[in-house]
Amino acid sequence: EEERREQLLRREEEKRRVQEEERREQEEERREQQLRREEEKRREQEEERREQQLRREEEEEELEQQLRREQEEERLKQDEEKRERQLRRQQEEERREQQL
Repeated sequence: EEERREQLLRREEEKRRVQEEERREQEEERREQQLRREEEKRREQEEERREQQLRREEEEEELEQQLRREQEEERLKQDEEKRERQLRRQQEEERREQQL
């Protein structure tokens, strides 16, 4: 009887030990999964930040190019207006000389 009770106690103890070990392993697995999810999320966020930064830089470059084009167009327009004024002055001067 005593032997039987001791065996039963040992089996119960072994059973608890195995359950505790399984519980620890499951907990460790959950922690590792959580860490992997967090790391994946961090990588995705970092990638998103890089993509946003790249888009901002591209937009900025496009705006700068647009500004340069507009400035060049304005310069060309002013040059053309200046040539036209010079031509009109020259023509006006020639007419006055002819009238003399």
